[in-house]
Amino acid sequence: MFRFPLRSCHLAAIAAVLPVLLATIPAQAQAVGAEPAPLEITHGVELRGGYTGGRYSHSTDDFHSSISIFNGGGNTRTGSAVEHSFNGLMLGADYVIGQHRPGRPTTTTLRVGLDVLGAADRLRIGDGRRATLSLLAAHPHFSIDVQRNRWQTRVGVGVLAGRVGYYAQEGSFDLLSTNSVVDTVHAVPTFQLEMNYNHWFQYEVGYGSNGLLGLANPVSYGGVGTGFGPRSPLALVVGVSSAASLEYQSPVSSFAYARVVLAPAGRPWQASAFVTYGSAQYQRTALQVGYKLPTKTKSSNGR
Repeated sequence: MFRFPLRSCHLAAIAAVLPVLLATIPAQAQAVGAEPAPLEITHGVELRGGYTGGRYSHSTDDFHSSISIFNGGGNTRTGSAVEHSFNGLMLGADYVIGQHRPGRPTTTTLRVGLDVLGAADRLRIGDGRRATLSLLAAHPHFSIDVQRNRWQTRVGVGVLAGRVGYYAQEGSFDLLSTNSVVDTVHAVPTFQLEMNYNHWFQYEVGYGSNGLLGLANPVSYGGVGTGFGPRSPLALVVGVSSAASLEYQSPVSSFAYARVVLAPAGRPWQASAFVTYGSAQYQRTALQVGYKLPTKTKSSNGR
């Protein structure tokens, strides 16, 4: 049997180390049973304003026959082109609640807000007639922003309600016909999803986001980009967008877009711009500026 020779020097070393080991046991027990750090809750208000404008066109056709049983050919009823040119403004505010516990990697921010948007939509119909429509809508919305370590995710939903737009929509489809209905739209859902990793890689998808891209002719989009690192105040995203209204006599339904965001660290303001390009028949621009009022912070011992 193997025996370890226990000498007096070993006993002296054990006697010196043992009190230190025993002293750590109460400290560890206290750390395990210690109360978590107080939860820091911030309350604030963010104000913003914006502009949206653009142009698009559609047809007054309300019926397209795709199959004709009797003569074997297609039969299309010809309509008139309707060209739109619109300009609108937005004013809004968010109530913001942030939660963070020191020592933990997650910060959660909730936003509940209301925007009011108005625009003048100038129409030019193919037979020479002109008209101007007034658009006015409210945009209640809600979003949640979760930042954990270097990942940040934001999800927002809302609805534009009122006189949102006047455009063509595909109402129904069957084996015999496709119906395109041109009418005033009174409600449009809005959605946005944004993700970024350490402000280097960014990804976004949305529909009518911020209300600005939902007025007159709602826009859906998806793109990728970069924030140029955690110390950069600038972010750039490029991608593909599509409009809700049908393009008149044009097979193209998707358009490139770029979004630029300027948000200097430590400053209460930020700005963003959205613009499409590559089409003379369809254009969309949106500008937004936001300002954060001073926040109030309080601590809570809730787990």
